[in-house]
Amino acid sequence: MKNTLFIWKDIAILVADGLTSSLHRHHLIKLTMPLEGKVSVRVANSQSSQEFRSVVVQPDVEHEMCCPSRFITVLLAADFFGCKKHAWKVLEDPSRAVVPLQIPTKYITEIQSLIIENASPEDVLLAGQKIVEFATNKQQIIEKISLDPRIIDILNFIEQHLDQKLSIDDIAEKIHLSPPRTMTLFKRHIGIPVRRYIQWMRIRKAIYLIGMGANFTDVSHQVGFTDLAHFSKSFKSVFGFAPQEVIGKQMDIKVCEALT
Repeated sequence: MKNTLFIWKDIAILVADGLTSSLHRHHLIKLTMPLEGKVSVRVANSQSSQEFRSVVVQPDVEHEMCCPSRFITVLLAADFFGCKKHAWKVLEDPSRAVVPLQIPTKYITEIQSLIIENASPEDVLLAGQKIVEFATNKQQIIEKISLDPRIIDILNFIEQHLDQKLSIDDIAEKIHLSPPRTMTLFKRHIGIPVRRYIQWMRIRKAIYLIGMGANFTDVSHQVGFTDLAHFSKSFKSVFGFAPQEVIGKQMDIKVCEALT
């Protein structure tokens, strides 16, 4: 399998044959497991790296990562779409920026068997979910939740207007609430702030359009970034490398849910 970034609405999974990222931070929890060997992580202001068999990097921790062999990385918000922070045993001590992830050998073998040549998105997602299970206090981290109808209206509105400037005032007006109440309601149901959600959806759609053959500059404007530099900076803040460095060169992209 070529290096591939799989994108769903609430999770991203990267499967790659070695990669080194520069210092970056994101509002996502990051779980990385090399299929063989170890991964090294250096946190900002630290002079040395640490090596792990599998590792979790806490949200909003500035770090760089080097994995010379094939690996799988799962990126998702700690409380995105029903993930509850109390379910993450790796978040119990917020002072620990980087946490070793203990995955039994038999499960590593299962995960390895799923990440084969031409693996389907379903198998990759299953491998990612198995990794997530060992970072949580329960077997099923993604809960089925019933969204407030106003939140559904906001999600639809955002997805339909990604190419436009989206202000909190406009979104609040859509559901007839004040901006502060709208932001509180959104964070309570979705788990991340409105602006971060908009950024994620714009990046996701940009990746899809680039995968369909559009150029980087045109895509930047089509999904609501001010220019290519803005898109590149936003992308790098999430993944640790600029899109021009990897998309279409070192990496394939698969958006695994339909986009409107």
